Amino acid sequence: MGLEDVFKMYCGVKDTTMDGKNFTKVAQDSGYLKKGSGLTTTDLDIMFSKIKAKGARRITFEQFRTGLAGWAPKLKKSVDEVEAEVAASEGPVLKGTKAGKNKLHDDKSNYTGTSAKGGPKNVDSDIIYDISATTNREKADARGVMQTKETTEITKTMGKVVLETKSAPKTTKASAPAAAPASGLEEVFLNYTKGSKEMDGKMFSKLATGSNLITKKVSRTEIDIIFSKIKGDPKVRKIGLDKLEAGLEMIAEKQGCSSEDVMNKVLASGGPTYQGTAMEANRLYDDKSNYSGVHGKGGPSVVDNDKISDISQTCDRTAANAKGVKL
Repeated sequence: MGLEDVFKMYCGVKDTTMDGKNFTKVAQDSGYLKKGSGLTTTDLDIMFSKIKAKGARRITFEQFRTGLAGWAPKLKKSVDEVEAEVAASEGPVLKGTKAGKNKLHDDKSNYTGTSAKGGPKNVDSDIIYDISATTNREKADARGVMQTKETTEITKTMGKVVLETKSAPKTTKASAPAAAPASGLEEVFLNYTKGSKEMDGKMFSKLATGSNLITKKVSRTEIDIIFSKIKGDPKVRKIGLDKLEAGLEMIAEKQGCSSEDVMNKVLASGGPTYQGTAMEANRLYDDKSNYSGVHGKGGPSVVDNDKISDISQTCDRTAANAKGVKL
């Protein structure tokens, strides 16, 4: 390996000139900065300042050779000997600190949270792409114990005596009927905006979710970023139909599919689908024989009627002694 080849290795991959830091490193890797060698880092800094051009911060190969010639008297060697020894160094020597053993890092059985599930990753993959993939969303009680039965048993106790055990009411997800497929993008747009000519970020995200556009490649965060890009001005908070079309094209590009495929999914959705929780049978609410107080008398009511018009109608005002026993 020639001297010029070594020079280029210290310059880096893209550079053809050398800075002061690597000029010093050449001397260090060649063994010239050992105690008693006659050459110090201060000498190298002074030499570098002399050989570089005025105002420049790097040196060329010819200037580098001039610098080696300045090393020779300090090292009590000839210029040819210094150049030969530098050429024999075969490039920069890279050193680092090797970490010792760490039980919490090396033993993967100690991992918790996201790390125990194989993530997070710096690139998209089919392993972890959403927090739901790292958590268990199945039913559990307040202590986190998984429920194995369809209903949860509620037990009332006093001390160690069981007074009552019953099943808690179950809840089910209720959703409105799915919207019919739309004939055009404008119809979908108006369905999501309820007739308005502008759509906000919340509805744009709901449109993406309702059209099954949220995938491993396009997350909800990506949808928010796309909305920010298409609306342009930070002060603007809503978009029109034309900006929606541009947003769908960006989603298609992210997913690696055609705009036509994305458009078909949006048209098939038709409009928003709303979901809620529907309560099942509840004995204390549905069985009116269990009602007490005002409710047991048929009130209160938001309108006047002939059933309850005064609190005296819900109370027994007949004479009684101090213990409540009627006279």
